[in-house]
Amino acid sequence: MAALSPDAFLLTGRVAVVTGAARGIGRAIAEAFAVFGAHVAVCDRDKPPACDGWSPSMTLDVRDQSGVAVFTEAVRERWGRVDILVNNAGGWRRTP
Repeated sequence: MAALSPDAFLLTGRVAVVTGAARGIGRAIAEAFAVFGAHVAVCDRDKPPACDGWSPSMTLDVRDQSGVAVFTEAVRERWGRVDILVNNAGGWRRTP
């Protein structure tokens, strides 16, 4: 079995969308995609940080269908496609 080289993981020219990217795992995933050459679009309910290569970057709750439509259209206008989708947005709700 051949050893994998770092070149095997290059994402140059790929378009990645990461939800829940303001902090934690989502932010780390978005940063890693950018390091490996991907164009990265991010959204989160909290304002995502301004990072090089993250465009578009939008404050958005993914439960808001109209907001998702605006974000999706911005990604489509900018890049024309999505190659990688990381649906990291999540939450919790207390119930009796």
